[in-house]
Amino acid sequence: MPAKQQTFAVFGDVHGRITLMLLLSRAWEARTGRTLDGVLQVGDMGAYPDHTRLDRATRRHAERDRDELGFAEYIGGCAEGAALLEGAGWPVLWMRGNHEDFDYLSRFHTPTAVDPWQRLIFLPDGQQTTLAGVRIGAMGGIAPRQGSSQKKRRKQRSSTPDTSDPRLIPRRLIHTTFVDTTPDILLTHAGPKVPGVSSGSELLVTLCQRIRPTVHVFGHHHISLGPTPGPGGSTLIGLDHLDFRRGHIQPQCWGILEMSGRKVRWIWGDEFSWTTPLSRENYRYVLSTNL
Repeated sequence: MPAKQQTFAVFGDVHGRITLMLLLSRAWEARTGRTLDGVLQVGDMGAYPDHTRLDRATRRHAERDRDELGFAEYIGGCAEGAALLEGAGWPVLWMRGNHEDFDYLSRFHTPTAVDPWQRLIFLPDGQQTTLAGVRIGAMGGIAPRQGSSQKKRRKQRSSTPDTSDPRLIPRRLIHTTFVDTTPDILLTHAGPKVPGVSSGSELLVTLCQRIRPTVHVFGHHHISLGPTPGPGGSTLIGLDHLDFRRGHIQPQCWGILEMSGRKVRWIWGDEFSWTTPLSRENYRYVLSTNL
């Protein structure tokens, strides 16, 4: 008997644009007549429940685009959340990036829903959960910047990023998590250090070689990559940020992942013709039609 197929919508850095992410997911279902098993997001959700705690970059971008502040509205029970999440038959699994309120996220030690509809499920570093029989794990954070001298690089390798900078990948978890059961899909915010990802993390290469996920998806770097062979025999996919550029959705910032056992098929969201007319100003109207 062939393995059952699972289907996920997968998104790069959202930076508060939760409504856009959900509308694209719901619109894909409406236009294909198919049902998703879940939505996956690779960090920089824009998790700032208190807008007085925004970091400098988020505050600057929010002046241009109010959607950057969407997270607080969703966990507060906004009308868009009720309309889009109450009718969804799937959860959104998301993880931390490097633009979040880390004090807020440090409250959660196991997969936890943070919204009134119990749909936006945060995966802490080194944690995993199962959707439709697929194990999905998360490892957030970014690699430290490489110093310009050998002395600086030695200092960075010997530092303890877990306590010194909450934006960084937790080195202590690379060898100690996902031991008894390993994820089929690994979500990381940064990418592994591979050709095409010069600022990627060697720690993530080590992790993937140890746990050998079927699929490894990342964001952060403002690039798109793959699908291509990755460390540990994974299918590696890198996503750009979910945003708009020149009146259109940023290319290769989301897609549809289909899995059947270790067989993987990836479809970039750009391939769907109905996304072409979308802009920052009209996406709510266009995508909500016929939902």
